[in-house]
Amino acid sequence: MTERKAQRKLRQLVADIRDRKFPYEPKEEKPIDWARYTRAQTSEMSDYLLLVRALVDESERSLPKERPGRGRPAKPAADLAKAILLQQYFQVGNRTAEGLAELFREKLGIRSKLTYSDIARAYDDPRVLFLMRAVFDRTIEPIRASEQALSIDGTGLPTSVKRNYESDKGTEHAKQYDMLIGMIGVRSKLFTAFEITGAGSECPFLGPLLEESAQKLDCIELVTADAAYLSRPNCNAVARIGAIPRIFPKRNTVLLRRGSQAWKDMLEALVEDAQQWLREYHQRSISESGNSVLKRRYPRPLLKRCDPKRRAEGCYRVVSYNVRMLAYGFRLRGLNVPCLRQAG
Repeated sequence: MTERKAQRKLRQLVADIRDRKFPYEPKEEKPIDWARYTRAQTSEMSDYLLLVRALVDESERSLPKERPGRGRPAKPAADLAKAILLQQYFQVGNRTAEGLAELFREKLGIRSKLTYSDIARAYDDPRVLFLMRAVFDRTIEPIRASEQALSIDGTGLPTSVKRNYESDKGTEHAKQYDMLIGMIGVRSKLFTAFEITGAGSECPFLGPLLEESAQKLDCIELVTADAAYLSRPNCNAVARIGAIPRIFPKRNTVLLRRGSQAWKDMLEALVEDAQQWLREYHQRSISESGNSVLKRRYPRPLLKRCDPKRRAEGCYRVVSYNVRMLAYGFRLRGLNVPCLRQAG
């Protein structure tokens, strides 16, 4: 097929897909093990609490030791991290979180008496942020060898119950949101890397998030994204780690290489076998569903007023999501999670 003919076919394909005229071949439905799913739901809270205790305690060992200073001793960072993950899971305010920390003190292994002020101040405590990042990394360890496909997408985190990102997207109101841009494993549905930033283009974040994910996973074979991430540098970033890009083209996309063989190979693959290309590309919906689950399970808007605390709150919400999804992965897919396996 000549390049000019391939270009015409590409534009027609993209137009048909965007106008919902493309004849998709139906995919085979996967059976659902309802017994396992029921067990996962009934065990969710207990599994979550056990995981929080185990992951935070393991991460605490890597926390740099501090020299004792003057004044009142600081509350243990591990206790504060556990209280915040408890607060995010139950979606409650600081005062209720104080009561929950006391209620689940033995279950979580909280060593000190925490007040609501301690929990509120912990959001900008660098020790807690260090621990949370370590906990996040530990949630990815069980999928290091098994996760081979990633999907990236962004969504707005609301700061008011009166706002909805889907309604405000593309308007001036969208600037009022903090953006969560996350790379999610297609099989595990766990975030492997994420960034919380202000409103703006999502495209430049694919490279850094993919590089971070590649350091945590043994082998990435496929990366999918919608047209917001379409660029030759992004195709090159995917090719550098040995993966195949599947980024949906725009109506005016051209086949010209312009320094990116991965770009040309990706578009030619669409022209040659559109059905197979789209089956691979539509795994991108996992990142959309991951964002949807995050927002439905954690419906409270971000309440912190200053930017560092508010973005830390968003970060801790993602960590809580990963801990919860890891518990489901253990029950549904048999992920190796030692603390849950020992608990039976």
